[in-house]
Amino acid sequence: MKQKTAILLFNFCIILTHLAAQESETQSSPRIEMVSERIRLSYVDPIRCSQLLNFYDVTIGDPQKPIDQNQLPVVVIIPDTNFHETIPDHEKVFPQTETDPINELLLFYDPSFPRKAGEIRRIIKEQIDLPAR
Repeated sequence: MKQKTAILLFNFCIILTHLAAQESETQSSPRIEMVSERIRLSYVDPIRCSQLLNFYDVTIGDPQKPIDQNQLPVVVIIPDTNFHETIPDHEKVFPQTETDPINELLLFYDPSFPRKAGEIRRIIKEQIDLPAR
């Protein structure tokens, strides 16, 4: 009887230790801060830029899904603007404005590691977003 009680007590201690370890892992994992910045492209299309960034092992995010903070930095193509009439004037077409994200990307990164975001900006500026010769 004492042996069965000791075995049960030992198993119970193992389970408690395992649960305590799981709880400390979830509490100790730091919350990653994430910021975003728009990158305006001058010469290259955003789709082409993201394809080329993929060659440099830059993570390209899906605009339809949330950003996985464990994969930062992540570059996402800004979806096209859907135009809506704000003033019902059927004789004029509402013009595009400069703020429409036609040639822009979003860069999501952890500000604790600015160097990684800087490397992506440098690759875009010096290797990808260049005028045609």
